[in-house]
Amino acid sequence: MSDFSKLMESGRTNTPLPVSTSTPAVTGSAKCGQELAVTNGNWNNMGSDIATSYSYQWRAAAAAIPSGNKSTYTPKTGDIGKAVDCIVTARNMAGATAAPASNSLTITAS
Repeated sequence: MSDFSKLMESGRTNTPLPVSTSTPAVTGSAKCGQELAVTNGNWNNMGSDIATSYSYQWRAAAAAIPSGNKSTYTPKTGDIGKAVDCIVTARNMAGATAAPASNSLTITAS
């Protein structure tokens, strides 16, 4: 059964968009070659009865990193000296909402 069919069956056709209530946070060592991770932050309107997913876009100096689309990212040599952060987007049956950008870490050589 598709997510849309589940929604219609449940009678929840007026599901509100996700709302970020806390900014995602990047953790890890800000060194080239050392894995960073981002939390999803906290969200309203993301109940267990609503289809839920998250997507990620890592950025270096505010530019999207093409391969940075998972909850973790390992900085490369080209990231040294740049501030790296992540945009987390939550999706439910009503649509998608991006949280404010996470904290940034300036990458150094390992």
